[in-house]
Amino acid sequence: MFFWKFTRSGKYSSKYISLIIDFHASQIDNNYLKTNFEECKDILILIHDVEHLNGENNYSAGLQKQPFQQQVNKLGFRVSNLYFQQRTINNLVLGQMILGTHSGTPLDYGQSNKRGECFLLDISKLQISMMIDARTGMIYGEEDKLKAYRNSPLFINSGFYFDLMPKHECIVEIVNKMLNYDFNKTIDFLKNILKWEKI
Repeated sequence: MFFWKFTRSGKYSSKYISLIIDFHASQIDNNYLKTNFEECKDILILIHDVEHLNGENNYSAGLQKQPFQQQVNKLGFRVSNLYFQQRTINNLVLGQMILGTHSGTPLDYGQSNKRGECFLLDISKLQISMMIDARTGMIYGEEDKLKAYRNSPLFINSGFYFDLMPKHECIVEIVNKMLNYDFNKTIDFLKNILKWEKI
């Protein structure tokens, strides 16, 4: 299970939207993240959605641009121009809130709580770098970084949350683990939902 949010916290652009995914520390074991196939699908949808959004307002970003395509190419695919945003269709959105260091219109936040057989993702390849105290939600400054989730009955108000801002490189680790778990279902998802095309 994880929470997620879109924020405007870009160092170089007030228009750039970041995706933040928060996992409770209880899901981390010996440098591996415990998740499942369905939640990995949701993570990939959110990564695609935020890149799609950024492509609308930032010249250097977008699903068709080289930084994103390069990672998909490593897996033997390319991203087509047919992808459309999936987070609402897949019931991942809980609401909207203005989040981050820059002002603007409210952005989506939500959660994924899909059941399935557990498998492990290598944290070092996901680049999780920050822990947030669940009670205060603070890392630096005075903003509660977890405030969007506190009303959820699934929120754990103790321990820590691991804060992941997934970079494009995360795609390779996630898709490879999905392929090893269920090759046919993964290929179907990549082609029919993410609209990837085989090179």
